[in-house]
Amino acid sequence: MAIVGDPVGSSHALHILGGNITGISIDPGIEFYGKRLQILKEAAPSAKTVTDLGLRSEWNGAVRQTTRDAALGLRISVISLAPPAANPALLRNAFAEVTRQRIDGLIVTSAGGFLHIGS
Repeated sequence: MAIVGDPVGSSHALHILGGNITGISIDPGIEFYGKRLQILKEAAPSAKTVTDLGLRSEWNGAVRQTTRDAALGLRISVISLAPPAANPALLRNAFAEVTRQRIDGLIVTSAGGFLHIGS
């Protein structure tokens, strides 16, 4: 059993003929960010505007660019809401903004920053 961020890139992917390896990858790869938009568009074909909610510290250029490229191909406008910290007040403000702007869809970061928020 192995838990790794990128099993192939970190050389943890093992090839065993006739055997099985069990593990968890916490990083599905950069393509995942575009795939989330594609799945959302398939589930809600009329969606035109989507909010991508994630912490500022968890975003990098490649993630943003992959999301923008996918959105362009799907004809979706992506509005990024990136509070500086994951605390209840900032998240309430972010969700209020989603409501105010009448956003068609919401994608929340898969990074761990939102997993430990108290009320």
